[in-house]
Amino acid sequence: MDILLGVRLHRYGIDAHAGRNTARLVLAAELPASVLADLTGISISTAERWSQWAKRDWVAYVGQRAADDREDIDSRKPAKQTL
Repeated sequence: MDILLGVRLHRYGIDAHAGRNTARLVLAAELPASVLADLTGISISTAERWSQWAKRDWVAYVGQRAADDREDIDSRKPAKQTL
């Protein structure tokens, strides 16, 4: 039934992959890999990869965004004029 539903949705231009992957990512962040595998019917190794991806360390990303924001703010400051 799941495959048929996907085919029918695709006929109308609806791609269900994004929603399914988002739901799986949320579950992977909240549940142990073994439970995720049982609930979604994926292998334990696939569930472990989802869990690792969901719990990845975002510190480097946040740090880079903060640095980019500081550069953007600095670039908008007017240059000091000397007399």
